[in-house]
This record gives sequence, structure tokens and C-alpha cells, in this order.
Amino acid sequence: MSEINDIRLKAKDYQIKGALAKRNNKLITNLEQNVTSQTDTGVVYAAAVPGGVLPYAEVTSIGGMTYKNEDALTLQASAVTAVQSNSPQEGNTLTIPPGVRALDSYGDGISQTDSNLVTWDVSTGTKTYQQIVKRIVLDGTESWSVGGIDPSITDFTRYVILDMKCNPLKAKLCSHFAYDSGSAYHADENALYSGDTTPGAGYALDFGVSKTAWETVDAWKTYLAEQNASGTPVTVVYVLPEAVETDLSDLLSDDNLINVDGATTVTAVNAYGQAVPMSITYQNRPGEVYGVRFEGSANSGATVTRLYNAVGLVASVGTDTETPQNDFDSIYPWSARRRCCGYWDESGNFVVNAYKGEPGYVEDGSNGEVWVEHSLFYYRHIYDGDAEEIAISATPLTGYSPAPIFLKNEGQDAPYQKAYTAAYPMALVDAKPTSRTGVFPNIYSLNSAMTDAKKAGDAYIVTTCAEQYTECLYMWVEFATRDVQTVMKGATSMPYSDSDTATVAGTNTNQIIVATATAADYVVGQTIGIGTSLGGSQIAENRIVTAITAYDESNSAITFDGAAVDIAVGNIVWTAGYINGTCNSVIASSGSPTSNTSGKYNCVYRGKESPYGNVFNYISDILVQRAGDGTEDSPYTYTPYYLPDPTKYANGTITEDYVALQYNIPSRDGYAKKLGIDSRYPWVRITSEIGAGSTTYYSDYYYYPRYELCAARVGGYWNAGSYAGPCCWHCAHAPSSTGVYYRARLSYHRK
Repeated sequence: MSEINDIRLKAKDYQIKGALAKRNNKLITNLEQNVTSQTDTGVVYAAAVPGGVLPYAEVTSIGGMTYKNEDALTLQASAVTAVQSNSPQEGNTLTIPPGVRALDSYGDGISQTDSNLVTWDVSTGTKTYQQIVKRIVLDGTESWSVGGIDPSITDFTRYVILDMKCNPLKAKLCSHFAYDSGSAYHADENALYSGDTTPGAGYALDFGVSKTAWETVDAWKTYLAEQNASGTPVTVVYVLPEAVETDLSDLLSDDNLINVDGATTVTAVNAYGQAVPMSITYQNRPGEVYGVRFEGSANSGATVTRLYNAVGLVASVGTDTETPQNDFDSIYPWSARRRCCGYWDESGNFVVNAYKGEPGYVEDGSNGEVWVEHSLFYYRHIYDGDAEEIAISATPLTGYSPAPIFLKNEGQDAPYQKAYTAAYPMALVDAKPTSRTGVFPNIYSLNSAMTDAKKAGDAYIVTTCAEQYTECLYMWVEFATRDVQTVMKGATSMPYSDSDTATVAGTNTNQIIVATATAADYVVGQTIGIGTSLGGSQIAENRIVTAITAYDESNSAITFDGAAVDIAVGNIVWTAGYINGTCNSVIASSGSPTSNTSGKYNCVYRGKESPYGNVFNYISDILVQRAGDGTEDSPYTYTPYYLPDPTKYANGTITEDYVALQYNIPSRDGYAKKLGIDSRYPWVRITSEIGAGSTTYYSDYYYYPRYELCAARVGGYWNAGSYAGPCCWHCAHAPSSTGVYYRARLSYHRK
């Protein structure tokens, strides 16, 4: 704890809510009340003072919509959070008790523009509170009456409160009942209705309910009173017909001070002259939050918004000659990602021999395998109807979880401070799996990949769902898009066709002569194979193109390294996976050699080469089981099974160690629209809904299982085009299946 020395905190310097503020980038928090907060200029901090009166009301968000409870200026200790003064959407989420429907959407009638705002004009010192949205908690004491209804409806009634000054053209939110925007009442649906939509004449509250449950007004009032007494009050949020402004200038005046004289317990005088004791401490670790919100299908434009501290930031990628602006290079946790060489010791701890840039750092495996070090961060990823919000925090906040690669003992223990993932796809050197430069990744099935990984030790596996999802979190927030191929395409548009054939025979040669148009699709530095069939290496395997030159008027020569071979007319040349290390020349934090847009070059994301494209990578802790007969009466369904301890992988068999996830995956191919969520394993995000396009939603393709039991691969490959990307899930083939574009990446399982 830092020493506290005579700090005088003024509302004119820091917008103060109750008795809490920040000075000199050091946070003062009320530890006794567990205030959740963040440190950065422009942040408002709330003090949880039981019974204390705030200068203005708490900020709370429901389903992305923010409101202020101006009716209750007495702050409860459980309803406190930090909010951003220039981002009124922030705030603590209304906690709906178990068994009560969460307010998870606000319909077409309420938008984020319907938010209460606190504005502060620094130039004039004017502070105002503009209320647009109001909240009411029902307890049965309200003035309820019976509303009119079609006489033919005998088992349904209406209970209303008149003249509540609502905007009848806007939707309402209710914790216990669905909202129905129509004015017709349905005997089979208890709901909160819009009522009369004539401005000035509508009801604020208009419930249509079953007479069987609530035959009289008194029965309805009794129900409301019982819900309130049990701690699950029926709560409604609605929009006022016009905004109500309140001048807060006097409440947020220079007289609202906290005087700290060196003690750790001080007395704060709030805006109403009340003395409030408060414990304080300093917290020096930065607590910035960076986020992105997608309001719908688009990945760019007006419906995509950077949130919190990410507002206004730029994130560009580079090449081997360019280092454009990327603000995230100096922002935690992105700035804390770094390559290192080292090893896992017998206790399951990673030992760093050297970090990139230090003496002893090499990428050839001579001083340990090459890994990417990550530092602990927290995340939140929520769906809000068709909208989606993803945020990353350096510190634990309410509603945030440790990124899954840091979980210890399945989240039962405090998270690891560091995590390590392989920098390169897995190859074999001296019969041992490796992550290093200058070697070609092996072709694998999931079974053979897991077998080779264990040659390094029993705790070694290949990529996990936690690793795959964590990479997505980093990229989505940094680039503010789910279509990351728009940032760097990766090796996804490279040739792979049985029409790419030799037009001229050659003996003892390092050239294959092909049509000039064919040669134009290839680039120097890429890998090729030559064979008698597409994907076959009967003639040459893993050769690197060293030159492409004109041969005659209609043909060009592709020159490759290695031993000379004999080429026959009709032999097929095809793209193969890049050798590890082709992105070592990139001088930016992320990017590709030469071009990020051509689709011809491999890419690297903050130390991880081939994060997608180039070759598929297996996921070790997922198998997919098919059920049903494939008939109209018994259609196929596909359930993913998760293996919490992937060291227990049993050669492609679903054992008792697997857990069936709480969602199924689609039964046909298509672009991913939504990712499934299992509350027990929220990092296992496999495509659960298709229907997107190549530029909408996740913009990556999903391949459904073709067999009774299938494995999962991610990322796409060199010829996948727009199908590729970090959320490209290929679940089509069995764990024993192999292919020229199936690879794996080494991983280590910590308990």
C-alpha cells in the first residue's frame, strides 16, 4: 500500500459520485464495500456508503440500454460500479434473482440513444442530468384498475396504471413478463403490452394476464406484493414522453470534497452536508477496459463501436518493410504478449531461457522451444439480441472472467499470472515435437497429432478450445471486427488445382514449366509439392519457390530448392503449407511479408505464426457425436463433447471423461452467425448457428460432421478464401482422417 499524503480531491478535477475519486493515476477505493472500478481519466467512481446520499442517482444498464434510478437517491451498497463519464452505456448490470426472466433485450422500440445522460461542460462548469428512461419497482401499492377488453375474451383481463407519462411509441422492459408491441390481447400470453399508442393517451403500464392466475385487481396486487417481499420484485423500465433535465451544478460543486490527511480512514462530506466514514487504499495497477460492440451483422461502419478506453484507438498491421500505427502495441494485455524460448519443467512450470530481443533468444530450438507468453487478463463476451459485446480488462471486474488459458484447476483456484502457447505449428525433430522456425509442420490426423505430442511428455497435447478462443478475444477487440481477414488475409487465396500441370518435360531439373497464367498464381517463398495427383508428392515434397521467370511466350518456369527431379508433362504442382518462420521478417507486431491483402502470404498475430489460414490446426479437447437415423422422423443431430483434461484423449473415443455440451452444432455447412455457449465451459465457442455471409457476423465458414464421430479443426487453409479465419470450424471428418492441409500445434496441459 502506498503512503497517503494530504490529497485534496475536488469535483471540478474529477467527477465525483458520493465520496470516491482518483488522483495522479492512483485509485482510491472503498474496500469495505467491494467497489468495482477502473483507472483512467474521465472515469466516475461510486462509493458504496450504506444510507449515504449521492449527488445523483446510480447508473445501471439493462441489455445495453442505460438508465438512472432518479427516484432512489439513497445508494445501496450492492448497487455500485464505476462508470465512464463520456460513455453512459457503462454501469453495473441489474441483477435479476434466480427464476426471474432476465431483461436481456429491449426490442425495436428502445435503443441505446434512449439513455439517461450526465453531461459536464468543462468550459462553463455546467453539469446536467437528462432523464429519458425511467424504472419502476412494483410492490402492489400502486393505483391499479381494470382495463377494457373485448367481451368475447372471458379468461383474460387487463390491469393498468393510468397517466404514468410514458412514451407509448417506445417499447417497455419487464423482469417477469414478455413485452408485446401490439395492442391486441392474447388469452394465451401473459404480457406487458404497448397499450394505446396515441401520444398523451397511453397507459404507462398495461398488463394482459390470465384470470385463472389473477382473477381480481386484489389478487394482482397480492402477487406483486409477494414478489417484492421475496426479493424478486416485478420491475419495469420505460421511456418518458420527453426528457427531463436537472441542473447538477450545485450538487457537483467544489465544496464536495474528500480531505485525506494521511489516515487510512477519513470522513467524507457529501453534497448534502452529511459526514460519511470511508476506508481507502491506493491501487496502482492500471484498470483500463477495452471493448467493441457489434449492433448486428456488420463488421464495420456505424453499427460497430469501440468501447471504453478503446474509443479512438487505431490498430493496423504491417509487413517486412512497414510498421503502421497500432495503439495496442503499448496497451496491456496486448503489449505483454512476447515470444520467448524455454521449456516446461517437471513441476509443470514454464522456464523462460530468454525473451525475444535478449541475449540467448533463438528460434531454432537450440535454447528451448519457441512459445508466446501471455499475461493474465479478464474478459466479458455477451450477446444482446442480435448485438454482441466483447471487452477485455487488465483487472477483475464484476461480470468479467479470467481469459480461459489462465484458469487453474478448472477455475477453482486463483488464475495463473502467465500462460504460454506455441509460436509455430508442430513439427518433429529427432522424433520429438517442436515449435521452432526452419522446419515443415507434419501432416496429421487428430490421433497421430496427439500421439506425436506425447513424445515430449504426458502433459503435452495439441491446441485446446481455451487457446483458440483466447486468440479470438485478443483479435476481436484489437481490430474491432469479427472479420479479421479484412485486416490481414493470411495464406488463404493460394492455388490448389489439378489443372496446374507441367507443360514441358524436364530431366534432373529444379524447375517445373507451367502456363504463364498458372505461374502467376504462385509467389516466391511459398511451398509447393509436385506429384501425379493433386496433393501428391510423388515427384517433390516441401519445396520452396525461389524464382518465377518467363520460359517462352506462353509458359513460365517455377524454380524450387532441393534436389533435382524429373518432371513429366501433366505432373501437378500444388501449394503446400509454409515452412515455419516465413513471418520472422515481419517488423510490426502483426502482419504478413509483402502483403496483408493478397492472400498469398502467411501471417503472424503477436508472435503466433499461422493464427488462421495456411493450414488447419486440430483442437484436442472436442469430439462431435452424431445421433439419429438421418430420416425425416429421426434427423441427424450433432453434439460436441468436451474433454476437460485433454491428456485423457483416448484415440478418438468418447469416454466417460467427456462432457456433452449444452448446445448442438448445425447439420449443414455455412458461414457462422453465432457461437454456442455452455455456462460450464464458456470458452468452448463452436458454431451453433449459421446464416451469415463472407463479410457478416463471424465471416468464417463452418463444416458440419459427415460421420458418426468427428474431430474438429480450426482456421482454414491456403485455398479456403473467405471461408478461413479464427472461427472457421471444420468438423467434417473422423479423428483418424488426415489430409495435406491438416496440421497441429503443440500445447501443454496444466492442471
